[in-house]
Amino acid sequence: MQLCPVCGWEDAPGEFPYNGSNGVPISEAQQNFILTGACEAHLKDVVRSPFPKEARSAHWLSMEDMRKATIAFIENAFATVRLDGGMSLAQQQIVWDWHTKEQFQAAAAHPSLRWQDIPDDVFAELPIISLLSLDSSSVRMHLPAFMRFTLRSPIYPNVSGNLVLDHLEKGPEPKSDDLPIFHSLNEYQRQAVAAFLSFFEYYDDHQASIASKGLRAGWDRYVPEFVRAARL
Repeated sequence: MQLCPVCGWEDAPGEFPYNGSNGVPISEAQQNFILTGACEAHLKDVVRSPFPKEARSAHWLSMEDMRKATIAFIENAFATVRLDGGMSLAQQQIVWDWHTKEQFQAAAAHPSLRWQDIPDDVFAELPIISLLSLDSSSVRMHLPAFMRFTLRSPIYPNVSGNLVLDHLEKGPEPKSDDLPIFHSLNEYQRQAVAAFLSFFEYYDDHQASIASKGLRAGWDRYVPEFVRAARL
């Protein structure tokens, strides 16, 4: 562990988003630093100004700003995506629950035509959040909703049953037929996925290894410039 002399934050990998030595999560600590000059107000008298070599990039984003920027990037990249005849979430659940063909067809009568309109509570109530069994068109439709929900969840590493990161760790061109298909994603949409993975690699100790594995498996070719610039 190391105490930052500039902000007072004690870095303890594996304790995201809180740290036993710090009274606030990192997102709040960054906002406190902007306002008071320290990660917690009572530490402002024991920290110092950064040396020139420690100055952050003009493109630096706090965790909260990066989260918002990543969500906005996802929303823009998938803005015009529609279901276009793919499998709906309701149909996916029917497949998993071994219901009848008639029930599967009935569920198609009420597809979610816009992923933006899927409320977060739909995902919160799913026993498992997965891309498995979805066809290529449906993966493209639901992936941005899954990613947005995960980023908006108040506790990033503990979204119950969320397998989205696990699916992405095989890269944009997984070799197994049992994995989700991403070939329908365009360049912009692949950049959105890479930004999503980069957020977890950088900010989430619990999921960093999975996110890193996915990036190394090919998503890193698509990391957008705003993410790269913020790390300089």
